[in-house]
Parts: sequence; C-alpha cells; structure tokens
Amino acid sequence: MKTNSIIALILSISLFGLFGCADKYEVDYEAPVKIEFTGVDQNNRVSLEKGVAEYTATVKVQGEIMSFEIYQADSKTGIQGSLIEETARSFEDGTANYETTYKFTSLKENACITVVVLGTDGNTYQRKLLVEITPSVLFSDPDCGKDGEIVETASAYYGCYYATWLLGRTYMAADAMKYANEVDFSLGDIILPSGSEAVPALVSPAKRS
Repeated sequence: MKTNSIIALILSISLFGLFGCADKYEVDYEAPVKIEFTGVDQNNRVSLEKGVAEYTATVKVQGEIMSFEIYQADSKTGIQGSLIEETARSFEDGTANYETTYKFTSLKENACITVVVLGTDGNTYQRKLLVEITPSVLFSDPDCGKDGEIVETASAYYGCYYATWLLGRTYMAADAMKYANEVDFSLGDIILPSGSEAVPALVSPAKRS
C-alpha cells in the first residue's frame, strides 16, 4: 500500500509539471506581414459564373515590406511559375499596408497566382489565389450516351446543334433536344451502293439502321 502511495505521488508531481509547463512553451506567433485577397473564400479561391472570362483580384498587404511580386502558378499543383514582370515593386525604405490589383483576362481554364513579398525583417511571405471558371463544356458520365459515348454540352454554340460521333462523343447545345427532329445527323461507316468498302459519312436519321 505504501508503494502505491509513493507511485501515485510521483505521477501527481509529473502531471502537475507537465501541465504547468504547457503555457510556458506554447508558441503564440503572429506573422508581422499578412497577405489578403478580397472577395475570396477561406481557401483563397474565387469561383466565376459561366461565361465570365475576366476577374480583377485585389491584394492587400499589412506590414512593412521591401518588395512585392506576383508569379504565375500551376492551378492544379500550386507550383510557382514565372514572374509577372509588371507586378514587381521595390521599396528602398520599405512601405506599409500596400494594396494593388491584378486582372485575369481571357480565362478559358482555372488560373492561379502566387503573391510574394519580402518583409523588412528579411523574411519572405507568400500566398496563393485560385480563380475557378465555370466551363462552357460539361462532361457527362460515359453511360449517359447512346452507346456509352461521352456527352458534352456547350451552350456557347449558337443555333440548334446536335451530332453523334459513332462510338465517340456527342455534342449538343443546351436547348438542342427540342430541335432533334429538325437537326440530327451522325458520322458513321456505311457501304455505298457503288462500292463494297465501308466509308465514313454523315447519316440521315431516316437512313440509320
């Protein structure tokens, strides 16, 4: 019993020391330089509506900095690319609370940038921004097609358009199905009456088998 009491006392002292030192070694660090983007989510992403091909990003830097640069970045991996020369700024005596804008133009796919600043403390700080577009072409599950082909919908096409590529892809405008009886053609291999070899041709709905 005496041994158990001694062990309990040792454990109590150890636990007291452990929790008593927790606050002593806790790191409460706040970076002297902060980079923020306006109008983005918590992951620094912004999603554009369908058909929007431009976006102007507002970048705000809080803290003393010596230089400011924006780099291209891979939208999938985030790997930093080449410097966007016109964004580079150098401040000989340093500056605080710097703010600027950067415009994305002719967006056809997701785009990413990395903002890199050099603080007056000699440390480098960076933050990425991802701009996600809503594509004009949407891909369906392969099982949705007539023969397992992939269906692509693109409302960017003008007029009624509906076509099936034999054992390939199907393309159609967003409202094409209401014109299916008027415009509907396929590309397939057929044998003409004048020959014996199959040749690719546009096939009328009335001539399909």
